[in-house]
Order: sequence, then C-alpha cells, then structure tokens
Amino acid sequence: MIFGGGSIALLALGSMVSCAEHIHEKLMQRGVPTSLVNLRFAKPLDLSMIGELAKTHSALVTLEENVERGGIGEEIECYVHEHAPSVCVLKIALPDAYVEHGDVTRLRSMLGIDSDSIIRKMEIAGLIPAAAADAPENGTEEK
Repeated sequence: MIFGGGSIALLALGSMVSCAEHIHEKLMQRGVPTSLVNLRFAKPLDLSMIGELAKTHSALVTLEENVERGGIGEEIECYVHEHAPSVCVLKIALPDAYVEHGDVTRLRSMLGIDSDSIIRKMEIAGLIPAAAADAPENGTEEK
C-alpha cells in the first residue's frame, strides 16, 4: 500500500499507478482521503489483501490500462461480490474495442482513463461528492 486512509481504495496496475497517484493528490486537495495500492502484478492476485481492503473500505476503484472483460477489475469485483457484497467496486479500464494509435494523453482522455475522467466517474457513481464547481449555484438543488 502506497497510502492508507479514507473509505475509498484505489487499486492500480502498471501504468495506471501514476494516474492513481494524481487522483489521490487531487482528492486530498478536496478533503477526500483515499488509500492507494500498487497491485504490482495481476497474477496471482493477492486475495487476502483484497479481503482486508474490503473490510476497511466502502468502495474499491480498480484502474488498469487493459480491457475490462477478463481484466483484474473483473476478478476483484467477483471476489468482492462473493465475500463483501456491500462494498462497491468501480472498474476503470479500456473498452473491448479497437483503439486508434496516437498521442497517449489525448487517447487516455478520450477513453476516460485519465485522472479527471476517473474522478468524474467516481462522482457519478456517488463515491465522492461533486466538485464545488459542479454543485448547483445559490444553494438551490436541481430536481
């Protein structure tokens, strides 16, 4: 574990560890602490660690630069649903489709696996409150 704290754990594999560090920093600035785990390798998955994280967190966010189907996020989700069904698992991965070649930063943004897109997905999933800029103005709520 790189960082501990909060009710959300970010579980990142490979190139997504750097992205997870950016997410952790951005959320800390917003007053939302997170745990950050570098999964280091996909196989064998450390299920005892996943079980411990599920005991101490209400949500696990998996981050991988791999397709979702058959990925580590899917394996973690299956394990968590069987052993800790109240824990939410948000999987961040690539779609199972052809991805054009090009500028990596632009592609990550386009595919929704950059830090800002992932934070927005966490907001939409209800894992974190929306940023102040996204909140309704003048204290009124949208219906």
